[in-house]
Amino acid sequence: MTACTQVIAKSRFRYVSPLTAKIFEEGRLTIYEAPTDKAEAEYVVHEIEKMVGGTSMFSHDSARVAKGKTAERGFGDIAVLYRLNSQKNALKEALERSGIPYEISGERSLEDEFLPAGNNSKYEERSEKIKLMTLHASKGLEFPVVFIVGCEENLLPLNLAGLRSDIEEERRLFYVGMTRAKEGLFLVSAKRRFIFGKPCFNASSIFLADIKEELKTYQERLSLPKKKKESSQLSLFDPI
Repeated sequence: MTACTQVIAKSRFRYVSPLTAKIFEEGRLTIYEAPTDKAEAEYVVHEIEKMVGGTSMFSHDSARVAKGKTAERGFGDIAVLYRLNSQKNALKEALERSGIPYEISGERSLEDEFLPAGNNSKYEERSEKIKLMTLHASKGLEFPVVFIVGCEENLLPLNLAGLRSDIEEERRLFYVGMTRAKEGLFLVSAKRRFIFGKPCFNASSIFLADIKEELKTYQERLSLPKKKKESSQLSLFDPI
């Protein structure tokens, strides 16, 4: 059985379509727990930079990406999925800091509105962006690589004050997210995150426990080197 099948097998329902995403091979299902939601977003950015061969000089200077590494993926190959729209804020900040282009499902930028329809080469270039979207919005889509962030209790399954959902529906939604991945799947969580402005400490999602251990690859916590100081004159302004 694959990881996705193991998750949906716990459901009372049996009408879910057969699994099409083959992410059960070694190294294709990665589990990562970050200390915070901001660290979770930085981890996603770090992994994306490795896949695309680096997006900035800082990627190479900080050893986040090896010099001369060739790109394995394009930005358009990657999607980041989340349960609540509010989760996108930390992701947007981390992506913008690294200069990674992204688009949010259902939202169009002002530049997109005025992009000439006949300028096909420019349109194709602009379409190469990381996709950010909710799990609900991902239905019917597929991507070579998928990150599902917020794989925690109270988010997946959703169980917050004023925001609760049937666990069977939540399980099917998580299954849908997993099967969006054709080749690589990352299930990411944070031990502490801010939800609607309040700090929350959540355990890993019960859905992760439904996946057999032999299918999981656990990645150790990321320790990112600090950016090199450009000049000793700037040292007074560097964060401690």
